[in-house]
Amino acid sequence: FRYDVLDRLIQETGFDGRTQRYHHDLTGKLIRSEDEGLVTHWHYDEADRLTHRTVNGETAEQWQYDERGWLTDISHISEGHRVTVHYGYDEKGRLTGERQTVHHPQTEAL
Repeated sequence: FRYDVLDRLIQETGFDGRTQRYHHDLTGKLIRSEDEGLVTHWHYDEADRLTHRTVNGETAEQWQYDERGWLTDISHISEGHRVTVHYGYDEKGRLTGERQTVHHPQTEAL
């Protein structure tokens, strides 16, 4: 493991010899990682919330939030299908439920 002068992880080498590298912006947010030819970019909104992640230029994952800033959905592609995990909260912001939907790739039907 290697860290920068601000104690942020910048490189790790696993037991299998694979090396992953991490890049952060000036505020410390992870913005880029590299692993065996895969380049991942992490994107944030103006409130510093993670909004999406791309791998080699393709959207890999998306995060959505409600007007209170609570995470409501995380979506990714799995075996050609869009999978979304939906989160529900009570009035105090406590997580009350989680459900998953899988969308058909051509019709978008559930």
